[in-house]
Amino acid sequence: MSKIFRTVLKIFGVLLALLFIVLVLCTVIGVTIDLSFLKPGVETSARLALGRDVKIDGPVVFEFSTWPAIEVKDVRIANVPKSPQPTFFKSGKARLKLALFPLLKRNIQIAEVIAEDITLNLENDTQGRPNWVFGTYKAPPEESEPGRAKKEKETGSKETGQETKGERRRITFIAVDRLSLKNIEVTYRDYALSKTIKFHLDELEGKAPSQKPMFLKFEGTLNKYEYAFEINGSPIEDLAAKDRPWAFTLDGNLAGKKIKAKGDMMVRNNQPEINLAFGIKDVNVGAILSALGLVEGLNASVGDAGFKVSINGGSLKQILQQSSMIFAVRDGNWKVTLPNTSATVDISDLSGTIRVEKGNAVTMDLKGKIDQTPVELKITGSPLVQYVTTPKEIPLTIHAKLANTTLDFSSKLALPVTSRNLKLALKITGDRLDELDDLFKLDLPPIGPIFLDTRLAINKSGYDLSTLKIKVGKSNLSGKMKLDTTPEKPLLDIKLVSDLVRIEDFDTKKGGKTESGKAEKKKTDQKSYPEQKTKKAPNKNRRNILSYEVLNKFNADIKIEARQVTSGKDKLGSALMYTKLEDGRLAIDPLHVNVPGGDIDIKFGYHPTPDNATINLRLNIDKFDFGIIARRAKPETDMGGLFSLKAELNSTAPDLKHMMENASGYFDFMLAPENFSAGIIDLWAVNLISAIINKTSEKEKSQINCIVVRLKMKDGVMKERAIYLDTTKMRIAGKAKIDFKNRELDILLVPKAKRPEFFSLATPIKVHGTFDDFGLGIGIARLAGTVISFITSPIHVPIRRIFSKKVAADGYDACMAAWTMTDKDRKVKTQSSQ
Repeated sequence: MSKIFRTVLKIFGVLLALLFIVLVLCTVIGVTIDLSFLKPGVETSARLALGRDVKIDGPVVFEFSTWPAIEVKDVRIANVPKSPQPTFFKSGKARLKLALFPLLKRNIQIAEVIAEDITLNLENDTQGRPNWVFGTYKAPPEESEPGRAKKEKETGSKETGQETKGERRRITFIAVDRLSLKNIEVTYRDYALSKTIKFHLDELEGKAPSQKPMFLKFEGTLNKYEYAFEINGSPIEDLAAKDRPWAFTLDGNLAGKKIKAKGDMMVRNNQPEINLAFGIKDVNVGAILSALGLVEGLNASVGDAGFKVSINGGSLKQILQQSSMIFAVRDGNWKVTLPNTSATVDISDLSGTIRVEKGNAVTMDLKGKIDQTPVELKITGSPLVQYVTTPKEIPLTIHAKLANTTLDFSSKLALPVTSRNLKLALKITGDRLDELDDLFKLDLPPIGPIFLDTRLAINKSGYDLSTLKIKVGKSNLSGKMKLDTTPEKPLLDIKLVSDLVRIEDFDTKKGGKTESGKAEKKKTDQKSYPEQKTKKAPNKNRRNILSYEVLNKFNADIKIEARQVTSGKDKLGSALMYTKLEDGRLAIDPLHVNVPGGDIDIKFGYHPTPDNATINLRLNIDKFDFGIIARRAKPETDMGGLFSLKAELNSTAPDLKHMMENASGYFDFMLAPENFSAGIIDLWAVNLISAIINKTSEKEKSQINCIVVRLKMKDGVMKERAIYLDTTKMRIAGKAKIDFKNRELDILLVPKAKRPEFFSLATPIKVHGTFDDFGLGIGIARLAGTVISFITSPIHVPIRRIFSKKVAADGYDACMAAWTMTDKDRKVKTQSSQ
């Protein structure tokens, strides 16, 4: 029995030796074995291990050598149940070759990894569960930063997933001599966010030798954007070790943009964490935001941008929730196209930062300029994850500062953000309107401070500003404004009502001063403007508001009603103004103001052409309290009286400034002043009428009862129809010729005492010269007659006193007769001309 047993052992030993020899020979020589007959067993084992159906349609080949290799073709792995995509993994060819002897030390040294024609569908379901985890999925613990720090302090090490002491030593990778991937299609879907990212790898070549730097070179497309990169990293041992980060550098381009970056990567709580810092030139921000589905039609780019990104998470949603990003912007440009129009605003030289802090709202702090106007932008949105969850609305606030004017927008917007169907709250605060001259390229009036508060709705038909509230100084207006952009020329419709309008708030000569004549103190530390800054530096780029180009850009209907109009402490009454702009013709018809004792009616027409403008003006002021005008210029004066004016002027001129040079029509006015003595006429110290009145009444020291002036005008030349001035002691009649083309004047005033006086020098006064330099004089011939009358007065004065009628000192009847006669005469002339 023992002999038989020994014989069997010898035979078995010989067989083992032969088998060993065969294996060694196969290993040394290299023998290829077709293992396709094992596919059913492999598929079953793989299905049990992965929990998914596995199908191998192609051959399975195993190569015996010191570097054994296995090659498999046409492998398919099913996706998770109920997934819209049935296949998780599909490969055309997969080959793995590794070293045999390092396996004895539980080390894997890969000679080559080759994969071609791979399709991989990665996804997270609505609960965040990934399909690349096989078996039962356990969500990673959501641990706070303080909790993590406490745990690290207690354990003495960071949560990196490294093995603890006594834990079984795992198999580790020590080298990859060659890595080659071709035609790899990866599609990632996050069903919780309803977002899809497609990644195509055309080709990847790389290597990771032991104790030497890793190298990868790859190219392909990401969501249709081409990329090509090279990665140089620290040795594969650093990548395999979970107690320290793996450092790398990246160099290449994305969508034609050069990118250089450096960063590190490690695994924390079984999730990758990547820190990356890189710079990029000429970034098309609009295209990126459009690709992410955040904004449509945004034209924005960045000259130089620096990015610092910390990415952490096992899904797109987790990455957006747990990652932090800081973008440093320099030399950026943003072309803002105004909705429903072709107009654009170019913001250049943008610099600043865009921050995406973990779990916090996205914020942008940027500075730039529009032409030469500095602009500051602070934009605050929502946490990044909310931008890709397709919410119904996203909160957004924009704080913009242009010169000393601030604009605040706040709204809730649907994504992607477009120029259609926007609703937002808008507030505008500014020191003076003319600070925006360079921005709008217009010559705006220097009025202010200004405040506007409204709800702005932008839709396909244009702009709608409801609940509009405007303040200029202490004047307030409320109402609504609508801009319809659907017609060929946009139509602006404004309706405003004011409880209070103060004349001083719209006095462009004062530039923001109060009724006391002193500039209002700023409540902020903003730059204050001296009151002499009412003259603007000439700028060829600015256009006058009444220019042909401006008035032909749109049509308008404007109605403004003021329930109370004041001037300083004077209450004028109510006012109403209708303004219409149609096909370049501006008409104010009427501007009506109810004033104490009378009314003011103004009608104004202005129709510019590329070369000239047709101007029509009608004024009717009846019994206006002149003291209001006097107190506007000199608050402490006690001058007053009534002022009436009737005028009609028609002209064709390049602009309003030159209107009088070609004007025709008439100009009639009457002033019945109070306390208007010669000694206090310094109110109009450089005014022609003031100078004349001073000269004619300074010796008499008499009160002025009335001034009646009736002028006709043709082709820029005014001539008198009647000039009459009545004082306590004198009546003055005159003649006048005023040439607005040559800016010359020639006026003669002949005084006559109401009562013959002994030794009186009632000498006629002549005013002659240019508008800028005129003088008052006495003619030699008239002076000679005055001297003769002066010498012979003891003879002719007594006779004249006997036969002359007594003339009233107050002159009221004479003044009214002169004014009435002037008015009747004008009517008769008008009827006869018709």
